[in-house]
Amino acid sequence: MSETQQSQIDEIHELELQYGVKDKIPEGINLFQGFSSGLNVFKNKTLNSAISFNVEELDKLFMSPELPFVGIPLGRTVELFGGFGSGKTQLCHQLCVNVQLPVSEGGVEKMAMYIDTEGTFSPTRIIQMSKSKNKDPTYILKNISVARVKSSDDQLKILDKIESILRDNNDKFGLIIIDSIIANLNAEYIGRAVLSEKQQILSNFLWRLKNIAEDYNLLVIITNQIRTNPNQYYGDATLHSGGNVVAHWASYRCYLRRSKQNKRVIRMVKSIYNDDNEAVFEITEGGII
Repeated sequence: MSETQQSQIDEIHELELQYGVKDKIPEGINLFQGFSSGLNVFKNKTLNSAISFNVEELDKLFMSPELPFVGIPLGRTVELFGGFGSGKTQLCHQLCVNVQLPVSEGGVEKMAMYIDTEGTFSPTRIIQMSKSKNKDPTYILKNISVARVKSSDDQLKILDKIESILRDNNDKFGLIIIDSIIANLNAEYIGRAVLSEKQQILSNFLWRLKNIAEDYNLLVIITNQIRTNPNQYYGDATLHSGGNVVAHWASYRCYLRRSKQNKRVIRMVKSIYNDDNEAVFEITEGGII
């Protein structure tokens, strides 16, 4: 934690001691249930936790100078989109390991859920990544709940199961991954005639995911496929699937692409905190570096 971040937290505590919570809220505001002061909202954010990639360049993409943690904060939603082999699933696997690490090592000591719609979950990669951090692979794998989902109907139904698990296991999970969000829908809803229905299903699914992230204070990450704009002849013609429904949903949107050798480039397309910037990471046998 930087000196600036610590001073901001100290200032909040001083204001609370000096004025008290009731004095900070205008008279009558308590008549409206569900409201809170902006200062209290900021305080809750500073007391939140985050999951670190343990790669400085990656963590910087998601950091805010106002918040005293490193990595992606809990309670947020992330979209990772890019072509095949761009590193989306590798990042997801790495976070499934890192979420279980002690706070001192960049984790939050919680479990992960992995909703696999493309058959991409790899226990072998989890074992490799766990060993590189000197963690017991068996323990790490036991704390990742994996569901193989092969249809859009099952994809919607799995949300009911997720909410049931979270209610019964309060505060045990810190991460939910959907890899990928669009695969089943693309296979079942083909053509413009069913586009509206497809977008409505996607919108409902994402809306429920965002509520889960906020209500249970956990990180939700989706991966997304890309397509090419046939009407664009110059520049990058890459488009992500799902349109504005997905774009407006995510707290962070990240575009991944291949670079030289085993390196990948990740660009922050949308962020609630940071300006548009990039980072480079490498995929090794032991994980992301």
